[in-house]
Amino acid sequence: MPKSHVRPSRVHKRSCKSNFIKKLNLSRRKLHNVEIVDSPEIQADITVPSTLEDETKNSFVDDPEEFLPPLEYEIDPDYKLLGNFMGRRIVDLAHVLKEYQTVVTHPIKCTMGRMKFIKETRVGLVSNLHFHCDNCNKTFIVSTEPPGKSVNNAVVWGSLSTGVGHNQCEELFAVLNIPFMTSKTFSREVVKVKNGRTDRS
Repeated sequence: MPKSHVRPSRVHKRSCKSNFIKKLNLSRRKLHNVEIVDSPEIQADITVPSTLEDETKNSFVDDPEEFLPPLEYEIDPDYKLLGNFMGRRIVDLAHVLKEYQTVVTHPIKCTMGRMKFIKETRVGLVSNLHFHCDNCNKTFIVSTEPPGKSVNNAVVWGSLSTGVGHNQCEELFAVLNIPFMTSKTFSREVVKVKNGRTDRS
C-alpha cells in the first residue's frame, strides 16, 4: 500500500519558523560580540553593549579650555606708536584725515607689512608725520597743513595785528602746550607779511 504524503501541520510550520528565526538572531548577535544569556526568553535577557556615544559621554569635560596651554603673546619693544610725540598741534583736520587714508589702506596692498610711526619734523607750527612700512620700505608723510596754506603765516599776521611779538606768542602757546616756531622762522614770516605775501588759510 503506498505511503500517503502527510502535510505538516500549521503548528509545526510555525515552530520551525520560530526556531529558524531564533537561530538567525543568535548568529547575528554572536557576530556582533553580543553577550548571550541562556534564558527561555532570549529577547528579554540579552544585554547589548553600550554605544560609542555612551562610552565617550564621560570623556568630555564641562570646561575644555582649562586643559589648554596659556595664551602667549609678544610685545615688540622697538615699536612705539607715537615715539616722543608730546603736546598739542594745530591741524587742518579734513586734510589730515584725507592724507591718513594712504597709511590706513597701505596694508591692503602690502599684506605682510606694518606701518610704524617714525618721527615728526616741524616747520614752525606745521608738523610732518613720517610713517614707514617695514616690508616694502616705503615712507609716507602726513602733513598737518595742505600745500599752499600756512598756519605760521596766519599766526604772525594775527600777532602783528594785535601788537604782540615772538616772545608773547611763545608764552601764549606754551600755556596751550603747543610747540611754537623759533624766532628765526617768526622773523621770516614777518618779512613775508610785510611784503604782502600771505599764505593764510
